[in-house]
Amino acid sequence: MKRYDEMLPAGIWRRLDHIGVAVSDLEITANKYQQLGFTEIERENLPEQGVEVVMLDGGNCRLELLAPLRDNSPIARFIDKRGQGLQHIAFETKSLDTALADLATRNIVPISPPSIGAGGNRVAFLHPRDTEGVLLELVEYP
Repeated sequence: MKRYDEMLPAGIWRRLDHIGVAVSDLEITANKYQQLGFTEIERENLPEQGVEVVMLDGGNCRLELLAPLRDNSPIARFIDKRGQGLQHIAFETKSLDTALADLATRNIVPISPPSIGAGGNRVAFLHPRDTEGVLLELVEYP
């Protein structure tokens, strides 16, 4: 049996970056997590993605709270279909282009072309049908 690290495409996955949580009310949810001991480290609007983001630091991992800016945004549709909760898991990658090229050789392509996400980082999402029901985000820092 192959070791777990031998099964992964070399160089794609660097570390867990954050966990995305879809929420209806950003203020209420951010306050609840702050009461649990999380610290707000960043807040921004991404109008092109129709989302407002609050990044929370939990010590060894960050939570990205995502609230819709409009009724037809992807996050609004997610909440309408599945309710609030876990939306995606994000992993840092050294090179988004290299990672996507490597994944393409395995017939795994992103949902859409890379874009600019929270914090000005380049991001791409892998479709849940390719990842056993989990929306994965790849994050490349500038």
